[in-house]
Amino acid sequence: MAGAGPLVRPHAVDRPVPGAAAGPHAARMRGPRAARAALSGGGRRGPDATAPARPGAALMPSALTAADWMLAAPLLWLTGAGVLILLIDALRPARLAEAVVALLGLTGAGWFVLPLLRESVSGFAAGGGAVPMLVSTPGLAALALLCLGSAFVAGALGLRRLVEYEGGRHGTAFWTLLLFCPAGMLLTLWSNHMATLFLGIETLSLPLYVLAALQRNDEHSVEAGLKYFLLGAFASGFLGFGMALVYAATGRMDAAAGQEAALGPMAAVGLGMLLIGLLFKAAIAPFHLWAADVYQGAPTPVTALMAAGTKAAAVAALFRWSPGIELLPPTAWAMLGTLTLVVGNLSALNQANLKRMLALSGVAHAGILLYALAANAAGLRTGGSGGEYADGPFQSLSFYLLAYGFASLAAFGALELLERHSGGRSDDDALRGMARRHPLPGAVLCVALLSLAGFPFTAGFLAKYFVFVELIRVGMTGWALAGILLTLLAFGYYLKALVNLFMREPGPQRPAMVPADAFAAAVLLVPAILSVVFGVWPAPLRL
Repeated sequence: MAGAGPLVRPHAVDRPVPGAAAGPHAARMRGPRAARAALSGGGRRGPDATAPARPGAALMPSALTAADWMLAAPLLWLTGAGVLILLIDALRPARLAEAVVALLGLTGAGWFVLPLLRESVSGFAAGGGAVPMLVSTPGLAALALLCLGSAFVAGALGLRRLVEYEGGRHGTAFWTLLLFCPAGMLLTLWSNHMATLFLGIETLSLPLYVLAALQRNDEHSVEAGLKYFLLGAFASGFLGFGMALVYAATGRMDAAAGQEAALGPMAAVGLGMLLIGLLFKAAIAPFHLWAADVYQGAPTPVTALMAAGTKAAAVAALFRWSPGIELLPPTAWAMLGTLTLVVGNLSALNQANLKRMLALSGVAHAGILLYALAANAAGLRTGGSGGEYADGPFQSLSFYLLAYGFASLAAFGALELLERHSGGRSDDDALRGMARRHPLPGAVLCVALLSLAGFPFTAGFLAKYFVFVELIRVGMTGWALAGILLTLLAFGYYLKALVNLFMREPGPQRPAMVPADAFAAAVLLVPAILSVVFGVWPAPLRL
């Protein structure tokens, strides 16, 4: 899979690639060969890996190549749109114009990402050498589109409630941060260097801290933003200090630095701290305690962005850098995944609030994603330096992230529409019978919950199937059986939510907080439809 590009054994960067020519067609290769070509600069796109590094070469190349522009274009487009919104607010405030610029900015960035679905691209070689700072492959480009789509859905859902019907005080901040956040997600996905990884994670995190606390008249929202900021800053400290230790021990900041971790304890400690920072961002047990409170307190459109986009960026980054963290054997990744799966499922079973339940179920889904990391680690050890197994685990992981992202966007989007008729509440009593009274968001929420549970003929079912098949393929059958049994627990809380929404008698009719929003409803249908389409036709997502 080309999407597995940067996910193969990182030290492959430093070796010549047998049979991977640097000619005009090298970048169109598929699978691990394309990955190694992209990482080493041997593809059609990217810097010339054969040119010797000049003494005193700067960190960034003096002239941008076509590949550099391909990777920079969506980032510059998003940043430019955000700055334009600030200028509009300063010169002549116009809420509708700001919304149009933001949504067009997200759409334009997606347009720039589309060519990256066809080939692996590497750019911004560090130090004038062969190691690129940014790498994109078709699989990572698909996840980048998911991040941009998550921001678009969040904007469509927040347009009426957060911008128009709460005084319009937060419009400029909402739209600007909604553009900067996916820029950080894209940078995190494509990072092949610790500097770009840290910059990307902080660029996606800082806007989310503010967006979570956007409803300043709601104490729960303010609490969510403050809690997310404090814990996130703590995790960022681990991440940054870990990178510093790795650099001090190895003299390298690229993904291959992890290969030298066995040379000294300082690098091992640094990689461990880097791992803790990424585990926090991905809400993996035991670093998941912030998730339920933040998801519940944040505005629901922001929660949708966090559930789909942030999860995709953080888990993909964890996968990309995990082969270099050889401190953990495959069994350790499987044990961590099982722990996360158990903690997430058992915690979600006892929740009486739908947003908290979805947050904790997201923790359980992260546990299944860790099984893909275990399969990748086992495959690298079994397959040797060639990394023959790198395609399958990342292919299954990227499909899972896409399926989970579609279902999460549909679930939180439908919940946002239902909350408008429940006084902004998401607890079971407030939502009982609401799907019968409001059939469109009810149907969307039903599809989303079934996909999250892994019901057949949904994308969520195939996503789980692909991950467990990879585990069995690398000889971890026992862990696959344990994961399958634990996923059955999810049916308990997902079906409980459906029973509450469809079968219980509705409460007293409440006036809608926000008038009906046809645009949000139309946007909401897209991820729900995709959850069904890719449940019976997964080929387009198997990049």
